[in-house]
Amino acid sequence: MTYSNNSLKKRIFNYVKARYPSFVHKGELGRAAISWGFENENMGRRCRELVKSGHFETKYEKGLNGTICVLYRYKSSIQVLREQEKLRILQAALL
Repeated sequence: MTYSNNSLKKRIFNYVKARYPSFVHKGELGRAAISWGFENENMGRRCRELVKSGHFETKYEKGLNGTICVLYRYKSSIQVLREQEKLRILQAALL
């Protein structure tokens, strides 16, 4: 990743990666972002960007009060390679 060492995205990336293979709850990331001096809303945006770029995966769970909670996990290089291989196989099958 080519982000500034102090960027929120880099901090979130390192925080979640350090906890691999565990998932990290969005609320935990929000508290961490606030402690780093960033807004909680920006944390959510950066997490979505990391999911879209393929660095994170998500899992959704039902919370205690019936709300849906999102959890994030770092995608290891092996996971990414496996997904790319599956995609190549599917594309070849469609041709």
